[in-house]
Amino acid sequence: MRFRKRAELFPGVRLNFSKSGVSITGGVPGASINMGKKGTYLNTGIPGTGLYDRVRLDGKTAPSGTSQGHTRTNTSSIIQSHHALHTEDIAETSSTDLQELNTALFACKELRSILVQEYRETKRHLRNITLLHRFLKLFLVGFFLPPVSKKKTTLSDTLRTQRKGIATTVVSIGFSPEKNIEEAYATLKQEYRRACTCHTIWDVTAEVRVDQQRLRSFSRTLLTKEHARCDTMAHPLIAAQHIPLHFATAHNHHLYLYPGFILIEGRDKKQGVVDLADTTVSFEEKILPEEGEVPPDATIIRTTWKRVNKDGSRDKRYRDNYEIPLCTYGFLTLESSTGLREAFLFSSYEKSSSFGKSLTRFIRYFTPTKKNDYN
Repeated sequence: MRFRKRAELFPGVRLNFSKSGVSITGGVPGASINMGKKGTYLNTGIPGTGLYDRVRLDGKTAPSGTSQGHTRTNTSSIIQSHHALHTEDIAETSSTDLQELNTALFACKELRSILVQEYRETKRHLRNITLLHRFLKLFLVGFFLPPVSKKKTTLSDTLRTQRKGIATTVVSIGFSPEKNIEEAYATLKQEYRRACTCHTIWDVTAEVRVDQQRLRSFSRTLLTKEHARCDTMAHPLIAAQHIPLHFATAHNHHLYLYPGFILIEGRDKKQGVVDLADTTVSFEEKILPEEGEVPPDATIIRTTWKRVNKDGSRDKRYRDNYEIPLCTYGFLTLESSTGLREAFLFSSYEKSSSFGKSLTRFIRYFTPTKKNDYN
């Protein structure tokens, strides 16, 4: 027989069952309130880092039966720095030399939006006319069939014209790179496709530096990360000979890396076009403690303890201390002087390292002294 220890009453509110009684928890990841027999507590923390704080709200002292060996960690006292790794304002990221391209893409996007709306309206009208036509044929009302059939044909022709208009509403970009750049981009795409086969790719949203001694942690730097997606996918508004590298972040930002520039799009139609000459790339091997599920293609170099002494041994003061694996990952950052800031973590360093090196070399072709040739 199974006994379910937690039941969700409605989104955000859970009923918890344990040997000590029943309690209710309500809130969102990173901030929740728990009410039960032992009192009312406010739980706060940074999701994905293991940092948390628990404060009693009802003013009572803890019951005498509370287990010893547990030390509450105050997040405000152990965090030394918090470095956001996501683009704050996409609309401000465009490079000065590419403002014209950004404007053309935005105008194209607006025009296509209008055309799609008109297409949907025509399609809805055609559907109604088709139903009317079937009704008239079914009930042998021949007098009205010719004008309805003519209207149906006209709408069908209009629909085809509108569909063609949507497909051709694009910005054509002609880029004639030097032969060595063309070859470097072909190599880059090949290595990128291999990196995309990593079992897990994360969007790293922040890098948190902590007081390692107070937290009793193996790592001085903790990362907050969420699942991301990487693939090669043509942008629907750009007609170009090259298929871009596509990154989809946890913040619903989409990055398209072409030879010469990066197009970044976000919510509310915000976008920016960043010249690769304004972009810096770094790639490194990261050894991180993994408290979640270890991806099958990740390399575990050894294990450590959740709480450690200075010499790396187990801190026996913590009763609930446990071993966690240390994994080696590939860590990529993309930044620009105009405000672009994105970072990604690849579960397999072996699969992603060649891509990171290829991308770093490719960006070096685009220096402020070289002028990109857009036609």
